[in-house]
Amino acid sequence: MSGTFFSQVICLAQSGSTNDDAFTLLEAEPSCLVWTTDQTAGRGSRGRSWISPAGSHLAMTLAFDTAGRPDPGELCYPLLAAVAVYDTLKRLLPEADLTLKWPNDVLLAKAKLAGILCESRWVRNKVRVAIGIGINLRRHPAMDQLPKGYAALDDLNRPPSADTIVQTIGQVFPVTLDALRKPNSLNDAWLSRCGLKVGTPLRLQADGAVLEGKFAGLAADGALKLQQENRFHLVAQSCEDFDILDGLDYNSQHPL
Repeated sequence: MSGTFFSQVICLAQSGSTNDDAFTLLEAEPSCLVWTTDQTAGRGSRGRSWISPAGSHLAMTLAFDTAGRPDPGELCYPLLAAVAVYDTLKRLLPEADLTLKWPNDVLLAKAKLAGILCESRWVRNKVRVAIGIGINLRRHPAMDQLPKGYAALDDLNRPPSADTIVQTIGQVFPVTLDALRKPNSLNDAWLSRCGLKVGTPLRLQADGAVLEGKFAGLAADGALKLQQENRFHLVAQSCEDFDILDGLDYNSQHPL
């Protein structure tokens, strides 16, 4: 991918965390894409670990400094990344039953296929962003213990290789970033790919409380808007759990 958005694209035989490796590379490069199929210490949101048996899971990080680009306070990168991952997989698997789940998951047939962890660091008055993406390539006995199951690309006929996914997202992500820099555009794009419709009854857990209402879209910062009678409650992306009451299975299948 020479001459593209990413100044370095690096495949590692093994990585503790591709996010950590990417932040290290940003000391010398303005951007990079780091990937491996053997991540040994992956982490998810809210301090959770990520189960990623060697050869069964693609871990990659898209990282860059935000000079000339929106910083995380201006653009919800988890939503942007979710749209980019969805579009990448749809390009490669146009018949796949893919949907997005708030706040940071990609589902295949309503089971979790991929998750996203975005991190940022201030370095010398610049914000550096690392977008960690995990995709289940194939089923593995170590993952069968997950209480809510999961999806993997080998559930499908002729799944793409890890290398093909990386090459494709390297093309898709810069286009997505350029097209969806404004929050309204990003929210519309995300909503058009998710499995939720405005008005869907929701029950969710946030900040130790169980909330009920109807899905009312997304706020400018990517927060979920929950309508409760005549008022709106905003749920930040750190929401601890998410559950749909109308029978659709949107519970997290593989917490990230």
